[in-house]
Amino acid sequence: MLSDESLTKISFVITIVGVIALYFIVQTTEPNLTPLKDISHDMVGNYVKVVGAVKSISWHESGHLFITLRDEYDEIKVVMFSKEAKKFAELKEIKKDEQITIIGKIDEYENELEVVAEKIEILK
Repeated sequence: MLSDESLTKISFVITIVGVIALYFIVQTTEPNLTPLKDISHDMVGNYVKVVGAVKSISWHESGHLFITLRDEYDEIKVVMFSKEAKKFAELKEIKKDEQITIIGKIDEYENELEVVAEKIEILK
């Protein structure tokens, strides 16, 4: 029979392994693809994955990236703050009409919906 001390140690190890496993699962899980027309004010705070063409792109002097993304039905503003944008060197190569995938959180700014991007990928 195991002692209380042994059971405590085993429980602690299993807990740590579980927390580490959950961390890696969360890091590798992406949200489902969401059509732009389906994004609504009820989704503020939710993470989404969207795909579309770049309608416009601009960089603010602070390093923030602003994109208007469009698909065949709708368009949405996308912002990637400088802290995140610095992680993606290829962002400087994005051009108008290029197809991109964005993963980010739905937010509302001045009563308009936008995606606060955490990851942007150029589709080849």
